[in-house]
Amino acid sequence: MATNTNDNRARRVLAAFLILSGCTLFSRMQWVNVSASVAGQTETVENRLEVEPAMDELSIRFEARCRKGSARFTLIDPSGATRMRARLDGGGRSEQAADYAAIPGTWTFRRELVGFSGQHSVKLGATGGEKLAITVTDVSGPKR
Repeated sequence: MATNTNDNRARRVLAAFLILSGCTLFSRMQWVNVSASVAGQTETVENRLEVEPAMDELSIRFEARCRKGSARFTLIDPSGATRMRARLDGGGRSEQAADYAAIPGTWTFRRELVGFSGQHSVKLGATGGEKLAITVTDVSGPKR
């Protein structure tokens, strides 16, 4: 079976980075990343994230800048409760970051834009399951 040299090289680089930097890896992850720069846009869009029972934490990082028009951004949990809300009218900026217990089910991030000109980005993710901690220990002994 032939192997792709670029794939192998990428795996080695990733492994070296993880080993040298020290980090924690989760066995389960789900992510939604949305970023846009728009002019005069009117739309309602929903992004959904399925959170499994084995997941522990859900995090959101959100930023929006409005030059014109209006925008409403809402994070809704599986029970229908609003967990985060931002509203921009005729200009302004909003930044929010939060972590929540990962309630299993469908989480919804809704963007309602009316004549909106500006930028917005959201990173919504859930992690959980077994964790693998990677640490680096120097066992080479004294240098000669």
